[in-house]
Amino acid sequence: MNESIKTQINVLVNSTSRHTAKSNSRREIDVNTSTASNDVNESEQSITRELENINRSRVLNFVFRQLLQEFMSITYLHDVSFIYSNGYPSQRKSCKLSGLENMLSEVLVNSDAVDKVKNMIYTQLCSIVDYEGSKHSLIEKVTEKFSNCINPEAGEKDVSYVRVRQDLEQAYNGRAVKGIIMDVTSRILKTPSLVVDALLGQGEALDCYNMKLQEAATVQAELSNKEKEQAMKIIEAIVDPKEKASLYKKVFGDCCEQVDCNDNKQAES
Repeated sequence: MNESIKTQINVLVNSTSRHTAKSNSRREIDVNTSTASNDVNESEQSITRELENINRSRVLNFVFRQLLQEFMSITYLHDVSFIYSNGYPSQRKSCKLSGLENMLSEVLVNSDAVDKVKNMIYTQLCSIVDYEGSKHSLIEKVTEKFSNCINPEAGEKDVSYVRVRQDLEQAYNGRAVKGIIMDVTSRILKTPSLVVDALLGQGEALDCYNMKLQEAATVQAELSNKEKEQAMKIIEAIVDPKEKASLYKKVFGDCCEQVDCNDNKQAES
């Protein structure tokens, strides 16, 4: 029985792994610098972006990372069924745990054989090995009192039977299942999503001459900003609006008013 359970679990896990690998192979994302576009009959979208490095002395690296997702499958045993076959399809029989004794009585020669086979099956179901190597019982014996609701004078009767444990529950990483966990397989799948990180290089790409030119340009920009700040402070200190507007125009606009020569000639004539 244990070998049969392991075989079924291996078939299920291998089938799921093949399906996962097939899906994972179709989720390849290619990041390149080409501008070619492909038209297909699927919901795919090609996006081209131009990235510019505004730094003058250091290289700017863009790292593309494809997001991954974890696909976890938990195989667990929560019930059991029995099948008897002697090679003829018409003689095939199946039952649940509650009908095991009746089915064995139909296919075995006597009650001693029924008890022997039944005890062998119960022994196996009481010693199921989970994915961690621990043994658990799948079944339990229950004794209940049954009363006759039609004729209460008949009294109560104790009935004992075997059933699947009602309190059976196991958990893995916060996920609980109603049964005995037989296998846990984790798989990593690719997703169609990307994350881009910008990494600034640490090495200087300019020689001493160009670095000094960059420093000189920086100093010149700072002096220009200070000059405009001082001019704004002087203009803001003037109370007269007309004088303030005139000075603002001289500082930030044309320094002098331009006179049209044609207008002067017409005035002289």
